[in-house]
Amino acid sequence: MKKSSLGKRAVAGACALTLALSMPVLAFGTGDQEPVTDAQELAQKVADNANVETTFDDTTNKATTTLEGVDSGLAVQPSDDANVETSNDASVSVEYVVDSAITDQDALDEAIAGADAPILQEVTTPSAAFDEAKNGGDDLQVAGGITKDEAKELISSEDNYISASTFEVNPVSEAATGATVTVVYTTDEHAENVECYAYVTYKDGNGATVNKVEKLTGTNGVYSLSLGQVAEAEVTFVLKNSLIAVQPAPATTHVDNGGNDTDGYDLAYTTGATKTLMGNGGLNWSASASADVHQTTSAPTAAYLSISANDTVGSASPAFTAAQHNNPLDFQKVINVTVSSTAPADDITNAAINANVGAANRSVRVFWDETDADGKVVGKYRDVTSDADGNITVPGIVPGTIYTLAVSPAGVTPPTPDNPDIPVIPDQPVNPDNPNIPIIPGGDEPGNNGSDEGEAAGNGAAATDNGATSPKTGIFA
Repeated sequence: MKKSSLGKRAVAGACALTLALSMPVLAFGTGDQEPVTDAQELAQKVADNANVETTFDDTTNKATTTLEGVDSGLAVQPSDDANVETSNDASVSVEYVVDSAITDQDALDEAIAGADAPILQEVTTPSAAFDEAKNGGDDLQVAGGITKDEAKELISSEDNYISASTFEVNPVSEAATGATVTVVYTTDEHAENVECYAYVTYKDGNGATVNKVEKLTGTNGVYSLSLGQVAEAEVTFVLKNSLIAVQPAPATTHVDNGGNDTDGYDLAYTTGATKTLMGNGGLNWSASASADVHQTTSAPTAAYLSISANDTVGSASPAFTAAQHNNPLDFQKVINVTVSSTAPADDITNAAINANVGAANRSVRVFWDETDADGKVVGKYRDVTSDADGNITVPGIVPGTIYTLAVSPAGVTPPTPDNPDIPVIPDQPVNPDNPNIPIIPGGDEPGNNGSDEGEAAGNGAAATDNGATSPKTGIFA
């Protein structure tokens, strides 16, 4: 256990501040917030949470210590009810039987002030059980219907869960009673499709260290963890989105941009957002489409723009499938987005997909197929990076085309240059002066733009070149 050598509550904050400043900064973020990277901010967070409230029940000789206002990460996991506002202000409490010598609140306060550590505090490092599970160690017990493999997979990447918050528990308990210490984690009561897992480390009655993972059953966002007779424990609560699904988009809206019966009308169509819920609350994606449609009447046509999506790798664009077959890309999740329209193709302009991938500065590789000037279907991709609010835009889309958005794992950038519209033809050399046009091996065969750019020797790349020294269209070097 990580003892803090704290005497009185009055100095708890200062000690926690000093402790946190001496600790390495950890990228252990929660919810839709970026991981804390400033040491002072991290230290202040610990100091702010050092003081807790404790109440005493003299009829049961039980005490309850509560820590309010911790960040559960649930601000990014809202209710399906649009009228309900969710928050990320959670609370944690621990209930325990106190020593029989403690008979009132004043006596309890005195005992707490003289304790070696606060009764309950949030800390910045996960429990030993969390590390044991992540490292696949054998010293791990499971309960509540979760397996060791599932416990490891859940925390193998921050993309797999909504948040992870760790608390140290040091109750002033009655050693002779064998009374159970109960830790209660209360998230937002309106949050839906949330599962809670406790990665807990404590010492059993024989003094042996126990590392345990338990899936907790909750009602209205309240999750209870019952421990045995313990003097201290570390608990990392991990929240996960249980829903793996795509929600359909609401109706398309239309805005009249003017025009008349002679020249025709320009209507701006915007679809509702289709949403995908996939693990981490930060990856509760949404995607909508927008386009300008030139038509002869101002009356909107519902079928002129719609959007659909799914999160199945098997339904991805052929370009993505080909790329994964040749040299797999390290991606965390995919969403396949298709925009449909019954409007004549020549009447659609400025078509785009507008998506949110739940977090800032995520690298997103967008794959699609298109037909070139020679009638050949060419797989392409481009890289985009989400802005501070997690938004990306994919312009120039063609209705009926599958666009596969492959999001890199947190903190990972695809290993190839950010060069838009690169054909997905692994290991095929290209014209150095025009890297988007592949060289066609075989001497005088024309390139795909109808010119003679296919002559490999004339363009400085042999037909047998494996791409090690020459530019290439293959997306994986």
